Amino acid sequence: MSRRPLVAAAGDGAVAGSVLGAAAIALRVLQNGDLVHRTYFLATRQAAPRLLAAALIGSALGAGIALVRGMADGAGLARRRAVGSILAATWAAAVGGLVLARPVRALVVPPGLELARPKLVALALALAAAALGALWAAAGRAALRPAAARVRRAASVAGWGGAAAAAIVVAVLPVVAARRAAGHPSVILVSIDTMRADALGALGGRGTPRLDRLASEGTLFEQATSAAPWTLPSHASIFTSQLPFDHGARFTSHPVPPDRLMLAEVLSDAGYETAGFTGDAYVDAGFGFGQGFDRYEGFHEDADIARGPQPIADAALRFVRASRGRPFFLFVHSYEPHAPYTETTFVDPADRGRLPAAIDFTVVERIHRGELVLDERERRYVRDLYRGDVARADRILGGFLDELRADGILDDVVLVVLSDHGEDFWDHDEVRSPGHGHSVYQDLLRVPLIVRAPGRVPSGQRIVTPVSLLDVAPTIVDLCGLAEPASFRGTTLAPALRNGAEPPPRPIWSESVEYGPDRFALRDGSFKAIVTPRPDDVHGDFHPRVPPVEVFDLVADPAERVNLAGRADSQVGRVVAEVGERARLKLHAAPERPAAEAPDEDLLRRLKALGYVK
Repeated sequence: MSRRPLVAAAGDGAVAGSVLGAAAIALRVLQNGDLVHRTYFLATRQAAPRLLAAALIGSALGAGIALVRGMADGAGLARRRAVGSILAATWAAAVGGLVLARPVRALVVPPGLELARPKLVALALALAAAALGALWAAAGRAALRPAAARVRRAASVAGWGGAAAAAIVVAVLPVVAARRAAGHPSVILVSIDTMRADALGALGGRGTPRLDRLASEGTLFEQATSAAPWTLPSHASIFTSQLPFDHGARFTSHPVPPDRLMLAEVLSDAGYETAGFTGDAYVDAGFGFGQGFDRYEGFHEDADIARGPQPIADAALRFVRASRGRPFFLFVHSYEPHAPYTETTFVDPADRGRLPAAIDFTVVERIHRGELVLDERERRYVRDLYRGDVARADRILGGFLDELRADGILDDVVLVVLSDHGEDFWDHDEVRSPGHGHSVYQDLLRVPLIVRAPGRVPSGQRIVTPVSLLDVAPTIVDLCGLAEPASFRGTTLAPALRNGAEPPPRPIWSESVEYGPDRFALRDGSFKAIVTPRPDDVHGDFHPRVPPVEVFDLVADPAERVNLAGRADSQVGRVVAEVGERARLKLHAAPERPAAEAPDEDLLRRLKALGYVK
């Protein structure tokens, strides 16, 4: 076969591949709301390399088909038909792989594309049929009429021209990104999963000297409140600055919708290099958290309990050192000190009783089922194991930050350290303790929040006004000198951080349990109201007896022991009415969005390892 037809067929393949890539990218842009959010540079950053990859893959397939067609030209009709069938099946499989297979799909379809699998299959087959027809006709171009041949040649030139243009865009994108991000500070967001506020030494705990030092070098928020009492909706709220019933990521089958604008997308659109290193499971890219990240890696902390978050810290350190000289956004997450509880640093062996040295999920499940009822000394042993795990998180993640300090990097970044929720150690619930996700009391909602940014945030500040983790994304964007997106519902804390003044008090919302009936909480001033509109309509196998309305004075009763519901107080009545109205709107007026595709088997295994899935 001569070189010219082969080159022409490769060009036609580039056209076909570009059509496939453009269709997938256009679908992603529409689904992700890039046009609505005006994140045009982000869309370009994600589209250009995928369009180039699709064109090159199509080109290679086109050339291959032309080669096989040329070899089959001298054979009989039956053989040519057989070869054609094989090629058709091969092309369909290749296109299907681009759309369906996770490793290959990443070349064309960015994280966050959320379609039902039948729609993906239909898209793959339709594009495969069109592309196959174009390639097969191109391979037999010698039999075409001159006019048709000229059209094919023009298409071939267009294919190569488009691939070349995509290659040029890919080459200049880093330069453009660097210019857009120039002058803005780098950002590191560290999430220590399941860490209660009172586990931090600066807030009454022990064993966190590195985090305490960071708090003294920046601002510590003493009353930071999570939007949800478990990992998935809480992290989604941190990244979208929206409440769980608004962003929709409230169950395992409901990842973050791709049209929700996330913090990483805002920073990526501004030219930042973005990377995330996490304990995966509920913050896995499959739950939508990969949106906006150039690099997003999950680590199986359950596979090596002894090392804990060390591999995450090591990967994050390598990324930061390789990114010096240009602004970056780094998200670091670890499930330490989430169960299992293993670190014996603070335990008294005499308290162990009937318990094993380390508490894994088989033991936790026995406690939840009532098969193992712990006495007070055994409960203290569990709490002290947890405190040891907190200390290990401080040692490893705090050690990672100390390395950045030694490298002279830490003082040039905006650092935010927080937790997504706390842990109940028989503070309120005898059945679900130890654990989380089942209530909206302060032991699950009050979390550490530290902001450190030398030159931007004075050191040694402590803010006592209640704030929400919804405020984290707006605050980071503000401290970076970027415009706040209209979709964010939190309030920037940057003015208070810069001036050292208390922020104006405002209502703080929390909602979306994983177990038991839906609960809605609002803290307004000293009062906090919890409304449970459907006490008998539960999630999971947890059926607690829950009052429909609870009201607490968190100043006089921070442990939430005395229910003031029914008290003749206008402020109490107003807060309860406001919570009840949101509960009514969200549970009755807003339809439940359909469940997305279930998590894959590997992700389900990791969720089981963390005790989330039975």
